[in-house]
Amino acid sequence: DYRAGMAQALACLRARGCRRIALFGAFPNSSADGIKYEAFLSDMREGGVARPEELCFPNDAGLHTCCRRFLARRAAFDAVICVNEIATLSLLRQLGNTVSDLPAGLCVFSVGGARLRELSAYPFPFLLLDFARLGEQAVRLFRYLYTENDSAVHAFLRLDGSLVDPTGGAPVCHPAEGEGSPAVVPVPDGDFYHDEEVRLLSCLGRFLSGCDALDY
Repeated sequence: DYRAGMAQALACLRARGCRRIALFGAFPNSSADGIKYEAFLSDMREGGVARPEELCFPNDAGLHTCCRRFLARRAAFDAVICVNEIATLSLLRQLGNTVSDLPAGLCVFSVGGARLRELSAYPFPFLLLDFARLGEQAVRLFRYLYTENDSAVHAFLRLDGSLVDPTGGAPVCHPAEGEGSPAVVPVPDGDFYHDEEVRLLSCLGRFLSGCDALDY
């Protein structure tokens, strides 16, 4: 449930004192990212933000460009929500992959992070998505629909994510100053996985998924 997940992410950051929150890495051709994006905009509008789109840094021209845009305005934010673990690690690589190298007062939150968490020295809070349970429920749903004779029956599957915060919710964030406007570029008809950095991090994620305790 990406809408509920975005609400969890925002609540986590606000509980730590963050008030100027950005959304990073949403891919325009991803339906899942679209849900996160709209949930973020809706929450910000309800909070009185007149132009919440200016708080978003979409991945519409590659993650490297997305990072460059955010870094140009990073002083305007005390927290950033990355839409997936690949976007998170891409941003952390640019920020500096240790706590001491991160900009003072910036908290990074990841929607997803179980597989690639080992690649970062920064203990970022993340939303754990239980894909194994999702697969089990999908099979159960398929069995039900397969045996259901009524073609008018429609069903969907939605699971809540679990919040994981290695920092224990420490209030590491503080309001920052400075504002600006993101550069606007045309949205290409592209594939998220054509990005070289995305392919590299995806391969590392698959490699880590296949490791056991002895491999470490």
